[in-house]
Amino acid sequence: GALDHERLLHASRLDPQSASGSARVDFLRKPRHERWTKVTISDSTVAIIGTGNIGSTLAANLAAGGQDFLLAGRDQEATRKLASSLDGHAEAVSIDEAIERADVLVFAVWLDAFRELIAQYGERLAGKVIVDPSNPVGPDGAGGYHKVIGEQESSGQILAGLLPAGARLVKAFGT
Repeated sequence: GALDHERLLHASRLDPQSASGSARVDFLRKPRHERWTKVTISDSTVAIIGTGNIGSTLAANLAAGGQDFLLAGRDQEATRKLASSLDGHAEAVSIDEAIERADVLVFAVWLDAFRELIAQYGERLAGKVIVDPSNPVGPDGAGGYHKVIGEQESSGQILAGLLPAGARLVKAFGT
């Protein structure tokens, strides 16, 4: 289903004994993220597959927002280490388990690895929301990056064409 968003703010009541209204001023001065007591991104089970720059950043942001999620990557030890640093919001699992349990899968991997995962898991992705935060680039061998698909090609169109019927692709979080 659709992702539900819920934001609850701390109760903000002026102290009736306070003539200055300083409680209100203090409340308004707090950064917005400190005023939220709960942020529910989704009632669905979310998994991040990939623990590199994009995956670890998304994991930290989801955890900071109070979202529980599954975390998977090729390097199980690195995945466990990252998960243990996220205040109990991330559960380190295998890629297989993430694919099985999650309704929303964030594939925070290079484009070639994304293609391999689609080929490997195929029909198991049907009915799931697949989030692609990547850009179609790869290392150029000289310390930089280059586009790994044709100038007129879209990685979103390529990936959507590889996914099974019933899987929904969402491009998000990319730069």
